[in-house]
Amino acid sequence: MGNSSMILCHQGPTITGDAVRARAAGDIVKSYKSTAPVMVCGGPGASCMVPDLIMGASYVNYVPNLKCSLEGGVKVWWFPADFCQSRLGDRLIGGTGSNACTIITLLMAHKIHSLGIQIWGHEDQPLNRQLMSAFAESIIDGNDIHERLMASGPMRNPNLTLPEAMEACRGRFVNLVEWDSTVYHSKMRTTLFDNLHRGIMRWELQGMPPTPGCDLYIVLIADQRSVLLVFQRALNRVTLIDSHSHLQHGAVVAQAGVSQLKELCLWYDDMCWRFYESRPCCYELSYLYFQSPAFPSFNVRRLHYRGANSRW
Repeated sequence: MGNSSMILCHQGPTITGDAVRARAAGDIVKSYKSTAPVMVCGGPGASCMVPDLIMGASYVNYVPNLKCSLEGGVKVWWFPADFCQSRLGDRLIGGTGSNACTIITLLMAHKIHSLGIQIWGHEDQPLNRQLMSAFAESIIDGNDIHERLMASGPMRNPNLTLPEAMEACRGRFVNLVEWDSTVYHSKMRTTLFDNLHRGIMRWELQGMPPTPGCDLYIVLIADQRSVLLVFQRALNRVTLIDSHSHLQHGAVVAQAGVSQLKELCLWYDDMCWRFYESRPCCYELSYLYFQSPAFPSFNVRRLHYRGANSRW
């Protein structure tokens, strides 16, 4: 796309390129699903063109060139400030916020599963372009789903629980199974590693799931923010995917080998303090996988509470 500022839009009021900051790696956000011609619009005064390559496309890859940084034993990829759930897509115009993080985690898990994305996370290579494109689509789709929920009537809380998010995504994927879910009333900093490691080991030692090579997806909810953890057995790595804004940064992806899982847990707790001044004392871990049509599901949702209190 070059360095000129662009955005995809539908026929009607033109959205100029000033709405989006271009990046040399090639950039763009959303192509509205419409029967009208799709136009690529440059900056003020620039003409619009209709390249055949993007006609009828739902999305164009948004793939900034991200370099890995090492923070302790954790590999970290910080996204640019405009790549996060509160700014990507339509939210670049008007700066509206987003409470769609739980939906985004489920959509992202589905894309990783359905596209067979392996998150290698090499230190000397850019982050997987397919992963970043899927991330952008999940953020935009998640915000759209959440907005429709908000428009349909009053909601008890704009921050959805996992069952509410799964219900909101019903029809998009029918083979998502929640294997286990536990709420912990304890300090995340001192207990997250033990509880997460225990869950992964149970998954491994009990031979779950029946589908060979199935990834394990874990939604961590703490301080009203949901992030996705992906355990890929074939790579022996755990990847954390966080769609929120982080001051001068946008979203973030972090990865560690299973042997460095404790470092990843401490890194996330430190990040919550660094950017939000939060030390969560209550959090939820929910474990999910995608069921193969050839195998029946072996569990249903189970919600446990651990700690002194019995309420979330």
